[in-house]
Amino acid sequence: SDIQITNGTIIGLSAESSGGGGGGSGTTFVSGRLLKYEYKTTGLPSDLSNVRSSTDYIDASGYTLAITPSRADSDIRVMYRALVKTSDEPYSRIRFRILYDVSGGVSDQELCSDSLFGYTNKFAVAPDPLTSIYTVDTLHTPATTETITYRLQYQIELSGVLDLSTSIPIGVLESSANSILLEELNDEVGLVNLGCGSLVDVSSITFCNGPSLTVSGNNIELSGGTINGLAGLLVNYEYNTQLPSDVSNIRGGYIDASGYSLSITPGSTQSKIRVMYRALVQTSDEPYSRISFRVLYDISGGVSGELCSDSSYGFPNRLSLYPDPLTSIYTVDTIHSPATTDRITYSLQYSIESSGGDVLTSIPIGILESSANSIILEELNGTGTTGPSLWSKEPGNSISYTG
Repeated sequence: SDIQITNGTIIGLSAESSGGGGGGSGTTFVSGRLLKYEYKTTGLPSDLSNVRSSTDYIDASGYTLAITPSRADSDIRVMYRALVKTSDEPYSRIRFRILYDVSGGVSDQELCSDSLFGYTNKFAVAPDPLTSIYTVDTLHTPATTETITYRLQYQIELSGVLDLSTSIPIGVLESSANSILLEELNDEVGLVNLGCGSLVDVSSITFCNGPSLTVSGNNIELSGGTINGLAGLLVNYEYNTQLPSDVSNIRGGYIDASGYSLSITPGSTQSKIRVMYRALVQTSDEPYSRISFRVLYDISGGVSGELCSDSSYGFPNRLSLYPDPLTSIYTVDTIHSPATTDRITYSLQYSIESSGGDVLTSIPIGILESSANSIILEELNGTGTTGPSLWSKEPGNSISYTG
């Protein structure tokens, strides 16, 4: 519940001021630390280049997203997930970085970066790129309520000029599983009264901007202003961390990854479902044995389909003469808008490249068991702004609580 009463005392209550002084401005109660989110899962195209540099970065076209914090003391969780192609020739790794601009303030500020993503590929005699996933998950403390815009840039290693005959454009690849997610988090909301005084173990509360609350039995008496009760944005979650291996030698066609399914039942047709997979995978054991992955969804009594997919994960491994697999991490972090309150089941499938032509080097590949493998489903409320009202009370009314 948004309000908890124990033995006639208000505890565990959180408040956020919704405006300036005066009783008319009201006081808003919110539950949870997730105040706002913005996301982007479409309009994230390929951005590839042959330009090598040690100084200049390339803007990844479309890989920008903005958020306007509701509080200056909030943190912004910045999450990027992109399918990328690197290392097409000797020494052609890629540097990535996230920049941010604050409206009316600083611009082109580096938030974080990674150097030399990929592998040296020293013996490449033909284009032999690595396809993998680049992720960012970090916190930013911008100390502002102005709009903040984040964007992705990349830079191809300057020393990739040893064998230009192997050069092909590399960078960011289009994928329906690519995503950007921004969350406004605040550890003060839910811990302190942002009006006046502490909200822990009290029987009467008076806010600086007017309203006051007094416990009367299992009722909270309200006077001097309007109070709105809001739902938290993180409504529900499900998870599974007991996930086995599922490997195969079968080329072509999709294979169900046994155990890699999870269900959730949304509480509202307006809810978004954040779908997160993390799996240790083994690919590319022989020439041309990359793997394609996809996440499916199935709504109970309704539609089913593909949520997102990635193609040709791994590298061609052209010169392999014996089993020489790549072990890496496959991730999905995307938003689904199912518009239903029926149970939804998400599942993972994989398909091994059918052109794997040297069976002498073949070993089973696919998904490996790991204690770090996981599936997490989160139900997020509303459209990305503060959640919808659960209740609203005018002066002279009371808020009933049972439990």
